[in-house]
Amino acid sequence: MLAYEALPFRGRLPPGSLAIATTRQFFRDDRLQLKLFARHGPIFKFFWTSGDPKVCIVGLQYARELLNRHRASLRVVSGDLTSLVPGDYLRVMPSAIHPRYRSAFAGALRNDLVAGHEAEFRRIIRKELDAVAAAGSGREALAERLRAALDRISIRLLSLTVLGIAPDAPEFPTLESDYHRLGPDGYVAAVGPQQRDAYAAIAAVVLRVAAAMRNGGNAGYCDSVLARLARNPAQEIDDTILGNAIYMVERGRHDLRDLLRWVVKHLSDHPAVVAEVRAICARPGADRRLSEACVQETLRLEQAELLLRKATAPFMLDGYHVPEGSWVCALLRESHRDPAHFPEPERYRPERFLERTYTVNEYAPFGFGDHQCLGRTFNLRAGATFVEELATGYDWTVVGDGPRVFGPFHWKPSASFAIELRRLPPTRAGTPRATV
Repeated sequence: MLAYEALPFRGRLPPGSLAIATTRQFFRDDRLQLKLFARHGPIFKFFWTSGDPKVCIVGLQYARELLNRHRASLRVVSGDLTSLVPGDYLRVMPSAIHPRYRSAFAGALRNDLVAGHEAEFRRIIRKELDAVAAAGSGREALAERLRAALDRISIRLLSLTVLGIAPDAPEFPTLESDYHRLGPDGYVAAVGPQQRDAYAAIAAVVLRVAAAMRNGGNAGYCDSVLARLARNPAQEIDDTILGNAIYMVERGRHDLRDLLRWVVKHLSDHPAVVAEVRAICARPGADRRLSEACVQETLRLEQAELLLRKATAPFMLDGYHVPEGSWVCALLRESHRDPAHFPEPERYRPERFLERTYTVNEYAPFGFGDHQCLGRTFNLRAGATFVEELATGYDWTVVGDGPRVFGPFHWKPSASFAIELRRLPPTRAGTPRATV
């Protein structure tokens, strides 16, 4: 737990008594909540200029204990997908049915599935990075080109792993187009006519593929979450299974794309790490844990923002009154900067993940509790493969950058962040040549 200051105020908190911040402050200062924590301690109320209060908790062990203690009065928050997915998405699914569906997906998304796709992951990543390297220059074009390439990498890796549909499958071009209609540039929480239409088109493809998998083994499709569920005679592909498979790709593709942008940004700022990854990968049979540690360190510093709950009834949270309708947030990003666990917490230093193992009370980028993300292995291995392919196959120069910006859910690198990518000659790949 962090070395907390004494809590400055107990009991019922009228609006404005503890912490007030404007929307402008929040979107301009990515350290605002850290500053409020330093001033007010591990629980503080964050009042917008309008709307419901946001009750923040810093410290993973502390947050786990409090959220578990009051779980009956808290609802996991996400967009309402019940008009498309009857049982809702796994992250917010009612407790009465959640264990059954979670068990089905956890049994299918095992470590061996991700490991079995590594060679194809590398081919997909190289193809997209080669296209960026061959596309020429122009700062604004390069920024968009990188973002678009990472988007294509993300949807291809997820389509392969979750749905068993490879990029060269006849269904894939239409499937990709329909996913861009479902969520053009980020997860769309409010389901409208465009989302319903795109979802119906995707569902028709996925059901057809699932039927082929069930009736004919792999039927030309890849081993995947869908294939494993479809081949299980005891598992019905109902509308909730179908919807969760579709949204594992939809939500995952935006998160993975943005994570990979941060990976590129941090590697660009730390060429010595790039050189070390290259040197390790050049040695046959070498331990390649550093590439995964680069992803873990990126997740510690970026992308893993918070766990969000909504109070369904008023209750007392360790002496604080939480009104019904309040947002209750476990701040992961701030908790991951605990100097007791992460010396020099603002420094990007992947080696820390090679030096020790962290408990869920210290490091939890995929959440904790019953609704934690099932994609841990996929994200770490996909990200690590990307690190290795980028570092060993290319060098690059940063040609555009600026202050980070807040997107719909996460802080992101500047919209101007761009690199000029160059393919390393085969004889030079694996040598430390990063010019970032």
